[in-house]
Amino acid sequence: MIEPSWMLFFSLWASLQTLVGMYLLSNKNRWGFMVSLTNQVPWTILTFITGAYGTLILSTAMVFLAIRGWRKWK
Repeated sequence: MIEPSWMLFFSLWASLQTLVGMYLLSNKNRWGFMVSLTNQVPWTILTFITGAYGTLILSTAMVFLAIRGWRKWK
């Protein structure tokens, strides 16, 4: 079993990265999509730590949406 301090670390990392990505996108900055794309790493790690495997569906969808947003940016 993983220590609670590691769970806290990954949850803070994921949350802060989510906020940064949303902040960039709300300022019409294309790099918000890249932050959102890389943000799926800590969420996926948390999925396996907590056993909440349904979150993988959301993470997979977010990866595709981040790639789509990056490619469609004008």
